[in-house]
Amino acid sequence: MRGWRNATVVAALVAAATVAVPPAPAAAETVRQAQWYLGAVRAAQAQKVTKGDGVIVAVIDTGVDAGHPDLRGAVLPGTRFAGDAAADGRSDPQGHGTKMSGIIAARGGGENKALGIAPAARILPIAVPAESSGSLAGPIRWAVDHGAKVINLSIGRPEPAPADEVAAVAYAASKDVVLVAAAGNQDQGDDKVASPANIPGVVAVAGTARSGEFWSGSAYGPQVAVAAPAEYIVNATARNVSSTGYSSGGATSEATAIVSGVAALIRAKYPRLDAANVVNRLVRTATDKGDPGRDPHYGFGLVNAERAVTAEVPAVQQNPLGSAAASAAPDGQEPVEAQPGPFGSPMARLGVVLAVALGGLVLIILLVVLVTRRSSRRRAVPPAPVGGAPAGYSPPPGGRPGPPGYGPPPGYGPPPGYGPPPMPPAPGHPPVPGQPVPPHHPHSGVPPQGTPPQGQWPGGGYPPAGYPPAPGQPPHPGGYPPPGAS
Repeated sequence: MRGWRNATVVAALVAAATVAVPPAPAAAETVRQAQWYLGAVRAAQAQKVTKGDGVIVAVIDTGVDAGHPDLRGAVLPGTRFAGDAAADGRSDPQGHGTKMSGIIAARGGGENKALGIAPAARILPIAVPAESSGSLAGPIRWAVDHGAKVINLSIGRPEPAPADEVAAVAYAASKDVVLVAAAGNQDQGDDKVASPANIPGVVAVAGTARSGEFWSGSAYGPQVAVAAPAEYIVNATARNVSSTGYSSGGATSEATAIVSGVAALIRAKYPRLDAANVVNRLVRTATDKGDPGRDPHYGFGLVNAERAVTAEVPAVQQNPLGSAAASAAPDGQEPVEAQPGPFGSPMARLGVVLAVALGGLVLIILLVVLVTRRSSRRRAVPPAPVGGAPAGYSPPPGGRPGPPGYGPPPGYGPPPGYGPPPMPPAPGHPPVPGQPVPPHHPHSGVPPQGTPPQGQWPGGGYPPAGYPPAPGQPPHPGGYPPPGAS
């Protein structure tokens, strides 16, 4: 593993690419005039609203020259994890950490004094070597545990971050800390966004040129969140590196420090905002560049300090850049690159929402139908009449007796005389007492018409005495007996 290194070319800081900026004669460009990038990100306008008062920014770098006049009173006691810096991080053998701290919080005070983006912020130095194969997990956790609200990581590696480093980023996010890291530099071999900038949730910063266009030396990729000036950046540096205490030069290290300064301004202006909403303000107020919306070169756009502390920005529930917790692997294992998951894409989330809504609608319709049917059944059962069941009432076979009191009231029934009128008895039936007997009734003594002959009379035998054959009936074989015969 090649390990991480500062995202400014180290040789450029100590050789020709680093220009010592002396105090200028009257006609020459002053330090403040050389700080063109302050205007590019509208720092002066933002500093009329806030200067970052009290916000602690951890700078994990080569240490900080705490005695630099432009940083006097800005540098807190920190620590050293490795390298040649002082044990409290308040010295800088290479100058890189001092410059990053100056870009963030230099106090200014005159034309030949450097001014930072958030000149009232405090710097917490955490010293590490300019190049190392170690993990940044320890420095990140130490910064979180010692009060940092923003962590500047002008540092990176081309390889994936180790698992403990990813876990440390997740830990910082859980403790309400904003992490800002450099996307990397192409002349250092970064053909894609370096780590830890590519860890979900970290603000990955690409570079822009003095022209405002994308800086050709910057790495880029889909993880880029915002861009900031990265070309010819003048600010303080360690006095043991530059006799004047100032230097120029640039890369995505400097761009990262600019964005960390803007994050400090936001945290000072909106102290109740959590880290997710600070990041949201950074990206939502950026000046869109390149392709509309987020793109691999500028991310959401060029950072805009004035809008970041004045614009109306709706609140969010989660970091718009994702969460490192989803990609953290157990200690000792290689981290798994974060994937969007089954519901990660917007279309997939929309499909899930529609499916849930449709299922809920169907369930509601079924419940309404069931309730309606039950109500209808209740209305179809008549209320129990007062007075109880009639005498002798019993439920039908297989049925259940009605509730107590069910049945008609006492005396309920048709009025007297109600019913059909009296009818004569049907043929063959015995007459009802008091009713007239039809002439042809069997009990009248008159044979009915059409009575069958002997042998056909019901019950056998001959018809009654004197019964003549019915008209049209053939004579019975053998004839009829004479009158009086039995």
